[in-house]
Amino acid sequence: MSTELRIAVYFDDVPPPPGELVCRLAEVFAGWPQASAEFRGLKVLKSDRHTKVGETASPLSTAGLCAAAHDHGAADELFSTRSSFSCWRFPRGTPEPGSAGVWLEAWGPEWTVRNHEDRAIGGEAALSVFDVRPFVALLDPGPHEAQVNPRVEENLDALTALVFRLVEALTPRSIKVFSAHGLYLPTNAHLLYLRDEEVVLDDLALLARAWTDGLPAHHTGPLAEARPDDMANGFHSWRTAEQRERLWQELSSLLPRAAAVTAENVRTVLKSNRFDTFTMPVGVTVLDYPHFMNAFLDRFYLEVLAAAR
Repeated sequence: MSTELRIAVYFDDVPPPPGELVCRLAEVFAGWPQASAEFRGLKVLKSDRHTKVGETASPLSTAGLCAAAHDHGAADELFSTRSSFSCWRFPRGTPEPGSAGVWLEAWGPEWTVRNHEDRAIGGEAALSVFDVRPFVALLDPGPHEAQVNPRVEENLDALTALVFRLVEALTPRSIKVFSAHGLYLPTNAHLLYLRDEEVVLDDLALLARAWTDGLPAHHTGPLAEARPDDMANGFHSWRTAEQRERLWQELSSLLPRAAAVTAENVRTVLKSNRFDTFTMPVGVTVLDYPHFMNAFLDRFYLEVLAAAR
């Protein structure tokens, strides 16, 4: 089974209504040059994923999807549609023009509560690419590396452009890019957009809460009690056992400083030139360029913690 790539979108305390939000997601996606021209239906679920209160058949234009979404929009509803986009694929080890599927979803705050989720983890909307592999570079020298990695970089540049479009159109508080082999914790993110330094302070508060209290909504005990044989969920299975243990040790040492971190600490690390950053008209994006899906942002958060006194 393929691993998903997830672009998670986080808003302030009062996010847009989910019907409006899925429409805006569709408009941004449809304006992306790589996007398909149509959407494959729209489902509206209420309270849980077993109760369908609306469904519009495929295919839908952006205007048709927005019109269908306008008929719903309660705070306990989730809107879901599918589409696809062009990208390089590597089915036989060498680049070939192809496409990837994507879910576009938005949900209301009561949906989050009723489904025992944590909005600090999952946000209020997401674009979930069915398969992360077109975005992962080959790191070991081999016969296909010289052909594959430049095309992976093209895929990643296009994906980054989509994130920038989402930032401009939706004005979210934060966006993070994840791969679905671990909890959507800040230290498991591959890319981070932050509107302001407070985003990082809240991310560290979330990590501190997960460390001491766990994440009951996600059936996860305190990370402080995690041991090598059960670390994969909180510390991501793409890390080796040694990397997960090292991260656990570093968090154990530095997370007690979380409450002392200031916005100035965040600014200092962002200006340190130790991380790749893109300054936006509002906010900044942090990533490990060019192969950001091959890296995590744990070092960024650890350096911010280390900067606190």
